Amino acid sequence: MWLIWKKTCGCFRWELMGVPCYHALACIAMQKYNWEEYVHPAYHVATYARTYAPAFHPMPGKNQWPKTTLPEPLPPPFKKQPGKPKGKKRVKELAEGEDDHYVLKAKKKIFCKQCGQPGHYQKTCKNPRIQQLPPQI
Repeated sequence: MWLIWKKTCGCFRWELMGVPCYHALACIAMQKYNWEEYVHPAYHVATYARTYAPAFHPMPGKNQWPKTTLPEPLPPPFKKQPGKPKGKKRVKELAEGEDDHYVLKAKKKIFCKQCGQPGHYQKTCKNPRIQQLPPQI
């Protein structure tokens, strides 16, 4: 019962959000109370209506601003930022950007450890095992 009148819960969601968590809603439903009384007033329809009741007028565009004799403000002066500068990209020649030619790395051929032939592994080899000759001295 202390949970309901203090508007607190052990999960702290009710205090953070202002809306009762499912633990609190279960207690409110068991006591047959009106759950709308336990929601923070910021979530009520009346509060929303009061907030947006005054009319918001749009800001006039730059061409509708009043003209002055003062000079226009300048941007802030350039200040070099700390750190490594970004590298400058080189200028590509005319024919360089049309066709992208990539150098392909030559693939290493694989050889079977069982039969010694290229193109497959020992696991998938269907050829008979070749006899290893003893090393010659």
